[in-house]
Amino acid sequence: MDIKTFPFDKIPQLAIRDVDYQMNPQKFKDFIAFMPDEEGIEQAIAARKNNQTDRTLLYQVLTDQYAVSGLSQKQKIHLEKLKDENTFTITTAHQPVLFTGPLYYLMKMFSVIRLADDLSEKYQQFHFVPVFINGAEDHDFEEIQSTFLFQKKIIWETAQKGPVGRFSTEGLDKVLDQFSEILGDSPKARDIKNLLQSALSKSTNYNEFTFNLIHGLTSDYGLMYVNMDQPAFKRAFIPYFEKELFEQQSERLISETQEKLFGLGYKPQAFARKINLFYFTKEGTRNRIVFEDHVFKVVDTDIIWSEAELKKVLYQNPENFSPNVVTRPLYQSAMLPDVVFVGGGGEIAYWMERLSQFQYYGLFFPVLIRRNSAFILTSNIRKTMHKLGLDLGAFFPDEDKIIHDYVQNTSDNHSYFSQEQQVLSESWTRLTEKVVEYDTTLKGYMEAEKVKLSRMVEHVEQKVIRVLKQQEDQKIQQIKNVKHKLFPGNGLQERVENIFQYYISENVDIAEVLYQTMNPMEKECKVLFL
Repeated sequence: MDIKTFPFDKIPQLAIRDVDYQMNPQKFKDFIAFMPDEEGIEQAIAARKNNQTDRTLLYQVLTDQYAVSGLSQKQKIHLEKLKDENTFTITTAHQPVLFTGPLYYLMKMFSVIRLADDLSEKYQQFHFVPVFINGAEDHDFEEIQSTFLFQKKIIWETAQKGPVGRFSTEGLDKVLDQFSEILGDSPKARDIKNLLQSALSKSTNYNEFTFNLIHGLTSDYGLMYVNMDQPAFKRAFIPYFEKELFEQQSERLISETQEKLFGLGYKPQAFARKINLFYFTKEGTRNRIVFEDHVFKVVDTDIIWSEAELKKVLYQNPENFSPNVVTRPLYQSAMLPDVVFVGGGGEIAYWMERLSQFQYYGLFFPVLIRRNSAFILTSNIRKTMHKLGLDLGAFFPDEDKIIHDYVQNTSDNHSYFSQEQQVLSESWTRLTEKVVEYDTTLKGYMEAEKVKLSRMVEHVEQKVIRVLKQQEDQKIQQIKNVKHKLFPGNGLQERVENIFQYYISENVDIAEVLYQTMNPMEKECKVLFL
């Protein structure tokens, strides 16, 4: 397998802030605690040793979580090492997307796996554990209910409400059947189907299904899966819940930071509220907590508390409280001995809005490192691109421009119109000079006519290009196919395609490919030639 790289600033589909952070993180020095490099990680390790977490609690929660599934040898080592104050976590997080969802879901995981291994090798006095946090408390079902496989959309239809991790697995068997039908009946396709069926058969809810699936894919690499929807974690987080409920400073702190970032040209990433917490109702829904008319309320319910009543509920049942996107990073940092958080461009952007909030809560703010991005070029795509004489960079513009440039560059007369345009321009300039000798007032007229002449040539050129396009119809269709596969909807392949289609279509171990190639300390986009 060949690997090439592509600079972030050459990828127009990426957000400007995302590119800026990769190319020039110093620009954000006032919004991060450490630079995203080796020196920053070393500084974070030294600082984290003075900001410890409850390792006994973390060890017990993970031991209970893995009691049924068991641990791989590498996971056993990681779990035991977590009791040691010289062990730190390298963490990423995501919602439990359907059947691993888009490519970047697993790219995230292998980014932290690889980084943890590399750091453990480099700094042998310390140990680093790769962690994936499953956003099981999220209730935005639309974000996780579908996936694409070979350009076909598979959707899990269910009427369930509330935190998606607590959903029953009802209906997933039918979705699995659709997924399997598209995969086909090859030996590799059967392997995937067996993996999914095994995960489903062991699960009573969607969080367990996601856990079992990820465990089957990554356990040998040592990734530790953490479900944060844990009563023990929530009880340990009570002081921070209390601070958010009754001091209500997150909105002010984040808004002030967002104003500073806006001054640099970056729009706010996440909307902060007075209270950034949800409450799980008896009906199973997850609703916002607000403070209105001197009382606390749960939106769209009849639940109302005084301050004293809310404190009592919090201390009696902390498991019913849930962080939102603004407080979730605080929850993570309080429970895990993180030194690095690895995330996508959007995640890094909203973490950068949190530094003063972390300082207010007295919590450790980790190094923010952008996960790897990658393009996967299958053997078929590579062959087509080779025949067309085009590389990956040629496919970044919109489809019409790609085709226009291709037709012009492959035509024998591709430079004809530019040369003739130049000749006409020079001739018309000389003619204008002669005309002006007779009457200077005609200069404006001659310049206007020159513009018309230029437009006429452009019009003729477009007609000829349309003829050339018809002659190159087969190659143009090939260009469209490659464009659609690499940039579906003019977005990035990694945000749409599912990893399993590459597992069955190429003679490679895709997990091992990701482990060998994902390295978030390397700041360029990867291009993987399978």
